[in-house]
Amino acid sequence: MKKDLNTIISNINSLLKDKKFKELIDEININFDKEKPPVILNILGGAKIFQPNATKEDKISGANDFKEAFQKDNSFINSLINLIRISIELGDFKDALTLAKQYEKKFGYQKDIFRGIARINFKTGNVKEAVKYLNQVLNKNEGSSTNWTQYLIRLNYDYFIDQKEFLKKCIKFSDSLEIIDERYLIPIKNEKNKKIKLGFMSADFRRHPISYLLLELIKTLDKNKFQTFGISNTEKKKYDSETEVYKKAFNVWSDISELTDLEAVNSIRSNNIHVLIHLGGFFDRSRFAVIKNRAAPIQISWMNINTTGVKNMDYLIADKNLIKKDEEINYSEKIIYMPNIWNIHSGFKEKKLIDSFKESKSDKEITLGSFNNFDKLSDKVILVWSSILNKIKKSKLILRSSNRMNTEYIYSRFKEFNVNEKIEIQNLIEDESNHLNSYKKIDIALDTFPTPGMITTFEALWMGVPVITMKGFNLCSRAGESIMKNINMKELICENEEDYVSKVVELSKNINNLNLIKKKIFFEVKNSRLFNYELFNQEFETAIINLTKKN
Repeated sequence: MKKDLNTIISNINSLLKDKKFKELIDEININFDKEKPPVILNILGGAKIFQPNATKEDKISGANDFKEAFQKDNSFINSLINLIRISIELGDFKDALTLAKQYEKKFGYQKDIFRGIARINFKTGNVKEAVKYLNQVLNKNEGSSTNWTQYLIRLNYDYFIDQKEFLKKCIKFSDSLEIIDERYLIPIKNEKNKKIKLGFMSADFRRHPISYLLLELIKTLDKNKFQTFGISNTEKKKYDSETEVYKKAFNVWSDISELTDLEAVNSIRSNNIHVLIHLGGFFDRSRFAVIKNRAAPIQISWMNINTTGVKNMDYLIADKNLIKKDEEINYSEKIIYMPNIWNIHSGFKEKKLIDSFKESKSDKEITLGSFNNFDKLSDKVILVWSSILNKIKKSKLILRSSNRMNTEYIYSRFKEFNVNEKIEIQNLIEDESNHLNSYKKIDIALDTFPTPGMITTFEALWMGVPVITMKGFNLCSRAGESIMKNINMKELICENEEDYVSKVVELSKNINNLNLIKKKIFFEVKNSRLFNYELFNQEFETAIINLTKKN
């Protein structure tokens, strides 16, 4: 070394403090040979990742530095945590997961490592493992709000607990949220105005599937009755052309993405919003603390996967197919029952579609398909779909997910039942027209359970593809049921796993019947309640007006 160690360390600390990452990399490489100590390797890895315009190769090199640091000193936990984080970003988790498990075996529980193992398992689609590790973190009261919401979402993706136990978990999550001292909050004013001030709070006012369910509603709400507020928690770096459409559709646009919970609550209260609709539920950037500290006199959960359990979430929008009257006790909110369906789809631009009906052929293999996210592939789904593939000799299953997942793990689950050769995992198709027209290759769409698809079900039906769905037991699991009942296709709803297998196999044998069903769906569904947003908007307006009269 050309300089004494103290001078080198001082220079490194100074460059690190000033975030001069390129100079930091040079300083380390000049003054340390290949035998860099773990702490220096950790700093070097971070510098490579955070340097301006870091390439994928830079990040891979940084990950290797973290890995080497941990292998030299298994107690140096920071390097392992950093390795997990960058591995998730790169989509290459194998080494990180192996080393994390080694750490667990040697040292036992550590909250950041267990959180990391859970995140990796979410990414690979191993929901059971992810839930197991997050459960341990949360039981020790060491989970963040994000850990809680990730956990609660995934509890719906398999048959982990019943609805009663799920509500208890949600209430525990609510208890973990901060209570803001009322002295720091702007008082809520119950002003009576000619127009109802209606706020929509979401982290997804951007190019996102929610737009098919929401945007036309916002645009067409009666401006003589409602003043609309878009309360955006969308990260500004994710703003896109769709965000601009939302900005124009709302009467008032408010960005709370960089505000504290206290600031966000006061921002909403200052607008004297009467009704605040919280969209998206437990998904990313949910800001439930804003709801708990009551930002508006009336607060509603909509488009959520289940009950929230959150204090001061007053209502939940559903329909009679999703929640039965005697089940209301297992939901923390009062239920607003829409007359027909809890939500609709605004449809697709006809000019983007090739409007021709495609029949299934008896002399060709049956192509099954599911474009639902891979973390919805419960153990029972894998078992049932494998059974179908084994029973239909000339068949294949096309899978596609909007979430990036480890396809190797997905194939391995089907390999247990010797049907992995019949599985085709496709990359996400970004172009809407190409994505929709790819449904023409599908004879029968298979729905996941207990968490069914929603957008994907609307898409398949729009394109004339029948969707086989499972009968459910709560709001989340009955989404497919409600959709099928609203198009009078109850024959596509299965009572149990055996019925699911039987229905698919029978349709594959009786191509004439399959084509009759496909024709009925293709030519009738576009004019059904599923895509009639004008009717739904009238029902929605009536529900909100009636609610404000009661409160």
